[in-house]
Amino acid sequence: MSRKGISEHVKRKLWAESMGRCMNPECSMELLIENSNIMEIAHISPYCKTEDNSFENLIILCPNCHKKFDKVGILSADMVKSWKENRRREVEQFFCNEFKSFDDLKEKVIPLLNENHQIYTNYYRDVID
Repeated sequence: MSRKGISEHVKRKLWAESMGRCMNPECSMELLIENSNIMEIAHISPYCKTEDNSFENLIILCPNCHKKFDKVGILSADMVKSWKENRRREVEQFFCNEFKSFDDLKEKVIPLLNENHQIYTNYYRDVID
């Protein structure tokens, strides 16, 4: 039996959700280092039991946290699910901010756009173009 692949759409959503960092809030390791990508996609509920490659069942982790979750069992599925929910709330809160001026908005958004452009240039240009 071969494993079903994760769709590119789901992978892109996961990468965007992670913002280039391990989703473990106690780790938050940067996963895009120079021209390398050390992101690992982990199944929250094991694939062997669910065959579920949905966005809701996947999370981006660094190699160490992935091992702690899958192999060692130090991290629980409920804990990992809470990280996804916390990130969803953080993103929602960020986009609900009201800025007093356009300059305040630019100050917050320009670094994010620059980082996004760098990630696109280093990792996705060949895939998308």
